[in-house]
This record gives sequence, structure tokens and C-alpha cells, in this order.
Amino acid sequence: MGRLIRTCEHEWTQHIGDISPQTPLGKALASLLMILGYGIIAVPTGLITVGLTQARLAAEGLPESGPEMKCRRCGLDTHVPGARYCSRCGEALPGPEHG
Repeated sequence: MGRLIRTCEHEWTQHIGDISPQTPLGKALASLLMILGYGIIAVPTGLITVGLTQARLAAEGLPESGPEMKCRRCGLDTHVPGARYCSRCGEALPGPEHG
């Protein structure tokens, strides 16, 4: 089985990179297509992650960022929803469950 896997890996990856763009226009187009390919993966992944995080926070009843989440030490009032400590200074944030 190991020999079969090694043979398949060798055959499928042997000539990758043999064909590459040579002209500046071709290189620019290839770069654009690579970035577009990453975006096709990254954007839906980010949207799904945000949706799942918001659903989890709502299910756990964690507070959104707001006046009750203002740091007593440095005054920062924009924190990640559900944060327990200030992202700037590390002070424990006020809230119903942390006092």
C-alpha cells in the first residue's frame, strides 16, 4: 500500500511548475488568479465563522460590546463580544458574570 501511495504522489506532483508564465502580463494574470482563488476560499470561510461565533455568543447569553463592556482602567469600549479582559491593558471587564 505504501508503494502505491508513493507512486501516486510522485506521478501527480512530478511536473508541477514546468509550465509557468514568462511574460510580465502572464505573471500579472497568474498572480491575480492566485489571489482570486484564495479569496474564493477565504471569504465564505470568514462568513461562516462569523455566523457560527454570533450564534454561539447568543446561545451562551454573552454581552455584545457596549457601555457595560467599558474598561475601568484604560476606557477602551470596543472589545470582542464575550471578552472577559481588556484587549489593550488586560484589566478584567465589568459585566454581570464578572462583577
